[in-house]
Amino acid sequence: YFDFSRKKIEAKPFLKLDHNKLNLAISYACLKAIKKKTSYILEKLQNFNGLPHRIEYIGRINDINFFNDSKATNVAATCSALECFQKVILIAGGSRKGDDFQPLKKYSKKIYAVFLYGDTASEIGKILEKISRTYFCKDLVEAVNTSYLVSNKSELKCPILLSPASASYGLYKNYEKRGLHFKKIFRELKKSAA
Repeated sequence: YFDFSRKKIEAKPFLKLDHNKLNLAISYACLKAIKKKTSYILEKLQNFNGLPHRIEYIGRINDINFFNDSKATNVAATCSALECFQKVILIAGGSRKGDDFQPLKKYSKKIYAVFLYGDTASEIGKILEKISRTYFCKDLVEAVNTSYLVSNKSELKCPILLSPASASYGLYKNYEKRGLHFKKIFRELKKSAA
């Protein structure tokens, strides 16, 4: 992994996620192999914020980080996202694609609380039934606002991750629209929390 203490690069929340540390180290090694200067590499890496809707860091409210992984339209993608966190509040749900949600059970200990909405909410809820903090929400707005309240009241200040494990259709035109709506809700929440 890339050692932030030895190189002068600010460890943004986006870069602290395990998968991004690995990506950062690989990128650094590849660029060094083609003789790029360290200062050039660090500048480029420092300014890279990742791709939209793919475990995208969107901001912070009262020490709580928010991540947009709306591209996670299947269970495998959400499991990959959960691998990146030690403890997290998960927002999931959407429309059915016929996926088996059973693999999510493996991550129950990482999930501090889960906020579910959409057609798949009850199916995901059954798989994650051992999580004592399970909330069924009418929509994404309620899920984001309530998840923030739960995280803010806890000592952990767990990051909040939208990683639906479900398609967006029926609720949104596509995962991008869902991710943009999540960002809009975040901005409104940030204004009201100020």
